[in-house]
Amino acid sequence: MKPYKKIEVVINALEKEHFVKILEKSGIRKFTMISEVTGRGDRGWQDGEGLTDSFKNVYFLVACSAEELDKLTEPMRLFIKKVGGVCMVSDVMWLKH
Repeated sequence: MKPYKKIEVVINALEKEHFVKILEKSGIRKFTMISEVTGRGDRGWQDGEGLTDSFKNVYFLVACSAEELDKLTEPMRLFIKKVGGVCMVSDVMWLKH
């Protein structure tokens, strides 16, 4: 087992390509993205209904080292501050196979 950081991000679907670029610039190339996540936050219900991605959210799951997180923290904080969303970071153990 190896210690890692788990980053969970929920943002508006319209911003997903921008967020992927932030990950890549920080050296993170691997992640999981789940489309059309529903829930309620500062903008009310985001239920995925509608003709555009304006009412849709995406969920990113990223596992990285503490060093990679250090490179990502400030760009991610600025991004979330600008476009909204939520970001949670936790300590996890990676089961290597």
